[in-house]
Amino acid sequence: MMIIEFFINSCVFITSISVLSIFFKDKILISKSSTTIREKLFIGMIGGLLEILLILFPIKVMPDLSINFHALPIILSSIYGGTLSTIVTTVIINVLFYLIFRFSIVSIFFLVINLFLIIGFIFISNTKTTIKNKWVYSTLYSLVVSSIGSIILIKNTQLLVQFLIIYYLNNLLLTYFVYKFMEHLSKAFEAYRTLRTEASIDFLTGLNNVRQFNKSLHRISIAVQKKEEIQYLSLIFLDIDYFKEINDKYGHGSGDIVLKNLANILTNTCRAFDIISRNGGEEFSVLLLNCPTADAIQVAERIRQNVEAYSFHISNKTTIHITISIGVSTYPSLTNNIDNLLSDADTALYKAKNEGRNKIILYKGNSLQNGFNRYNIVP
Repeated sequence: MMIIEFFINSCVFITSISVLSIFFKDKILISKSSTTIREKLFIGMIGGLLEILLILFPIKVMPDLSINFHALPIILSSIYGGTLSTIVTTVIINVLFYLIFRFSIVSIFFLVINLFLIIGFIFISNTKTTIKNKWVYSTLYSLVVSSIGSIILIKNTQLLVQFLIIYYLNNLLLTYFVYKFMEHLSKAFEAYRTLRTEASIDFLTGLNNVRQFNKSLHRISIAVQKKEEIQYLSLIFLDIDYFKEINDKYGHGSGDIVLKNLANILTNTCRAFDIISRNGGEEFSVLLLNCPTADAIQVAERIRQNVEAYSFHISNKTTIHITISIGVSTYPSLTNNIDNLLSDADTALYKAKNEGRNKIILYKGNSLQNGFNRYNIVP
């Protein structure tokens, strides 16, 4: 019977973690330093929920004695959520015990045990060591605290020894299973986050890739057409002039340096909420939210000037300068169909490259028109 109850405990605990991890994989098993307060509270609540499930399925080891693994959810909260998560889990556990036993010797004793557990687990979770070591230290500490509690409650020495042996074996076995399972989940979620990042971020520059650009353009286009806060949408589409010659002369490694430095120039020149992307090869784009044509032209010119003036150090002895060609389109003032915003900017960029490069072409209806300085508008 005890083996069956242990199996049920294990299945309930691990299955609960699995289900929760599927729905909340972005909020658990991440670095404590990167979690927000809301996420720490969430992890603490998960710990409390797991504790409730364990209490509902105790393991009866003797006629008047049963065990549960109430320290395990606190260990999970402390390792993966830190101090705040640990406190939340412990509060939930104690409130549950108070509702069950009210103000009694059992509830007071349980409160004292949990107080010692929470102090130890918080200390261990904040030590600079590996996750594996934290699991080991926390497990051993919980066994010591639980043993002291058992010694106080169980007066019969023979019964106490039997109880502790059963408790140790069950606890160590379940803890090992949970640790290995959490280790597997951590690796799986790390791979998931890496793939998700690679699906939206350009690996070289750290900017949005073309897939994320298309998603952003689609989402913003809907908002603009509904006039939800965004009235104007301008698109800057740019291309490095003679980039192939840089790769051929200095090598692709030098070309990568140019691309990464250009990404930094775009990031530093544009506003924080503008959407900057590498659309492929040497092509980049900037989506300018609530930016009318005149302002978009000024941003484009500022980018062009900053790139032209920048010294690209591609090696210790070699510094080069580059130029870019830019196409600009704006909805609704110039491009009357937002679905054509990208193609219109690309048309303007193509014209800029054909007209001598290192210039900005502004798309206007069926024509390309001069702005200031280096702008040209052609039918």
